[in-house]
Amino acid sequence: QLAISAGVSKAEKQKRIQEGLEITKFGKEKFPMDCEIVAWNGVFMILEGEDEGPNERIKKAIEAKAMFDEAYKLDSGNFTANQSLGKWCFEMCCINKLGRKFAKAFLTAPPESSYEEALKYFLVAYQVHPDYFAENCGHIALCYKKIGDMPKAKQFAQEALKFSDTDEATLQIQEKMRKIMKD
Repeated sequence: QLAISAGVSKAEKQKRIQEGLEITKFGKEKFPMDCEIVAWNGVFMILEGEDEGPNERIKKAIEAKAMFDEAYKLDSGNFTANQSLGKWCFEMCCINKLGRKFAKAFLTAPPESSYEEALKYFLVAYQVHPDYFAENCGHIALCYKKIGDMPKAKQFAQEALKFSDTDEATLQIQEKMRKIMKD
C-alpha cells in the first residue's frame, strides 16, 4: 500500500489506485479462485475510498469486506486475506459514535466488529508469516491492549519493535508500540 502512495502527488496516487483496481478486477475475472487477487481487489477498494467522504468510505469498506470474505473462503490460511480482515475489523471498531450514527442514517446496517474478531484474523496472519511486517504484530498488540491483556500486548509490541523497516507504516506502528511498552 505504501508503494502506491509514498512520495507521490494525490493525482498520481489516485492513478495508481485506479490501475490496481483495474488489474485486480481483470485478474478476478480471469482467475476467480485466486485468493490473493480477490483480497487485493478489496485492498484497492479501501484505498479508493480513503480520500472520499465518510459515506463513500463506508460503502467502499463494505464492498471490500465482501472481497476479503470471499478471499478467506477461498483460502482461510492466506496471509493477505487474514491481515485484510483483521485490519477491516480493527478499523470498524475504531468508528466513533458520530460515525456510526452517520452510517446508520445512510446505510441499512452500519458495519460492526470487535477487537476479538480482529485479533483472530491477525493471529492467523502472524502464524502464516510471523516476520512479514511490523504492522501485523502491532495490530495484534493493539487488539490485546483493547481487550485488556497487557502482557500479550507488550509481547507483540516487542515483536513489532524488532522490525528494521523504515517505511511510514512501520515507523507509525512502532511509535504506538513504544507507548504500549511504557504502559
